[in-house]
Amino acid sequence: METNKRGGQFKGRAILRGLDSNEVVVIEEDMSVVEYYDSLHPLLDDNGTCRISLGVRFVCGEIYDYDGKLDQKFRNSYDENGGYLKSSIQFADGTSFEG
Repeated sequence: METNKRGGQFKGRAILRGLDSNEVVVIEEDMSVVEYYDSLHPLLDDNGTCRISLGVRFVCGEIYDYDGKLDQKFRNSYDENGGYLKSSIQFADGTSFEG
């Protein structure tokens, strides 16, 4: 996978972007990977209330390791009621998951 293109500013970071049905970014969150893995996040983990209120239909995420290399990239799809539909994940080792 690629190294981030912003001079390493994403070292040890997780970036979440909520997109509406037109794939326009309506919210972006930037956090440490520790916070990402240790905390709940309304865009991903609630019952859909946050996604519904913002009109989010997709959540895209990028997780960077401490060297600034992209470790994982994912895209989750949700229905109009905030319910999970599917996910696509690409890992640094080239493997991927669809489901």
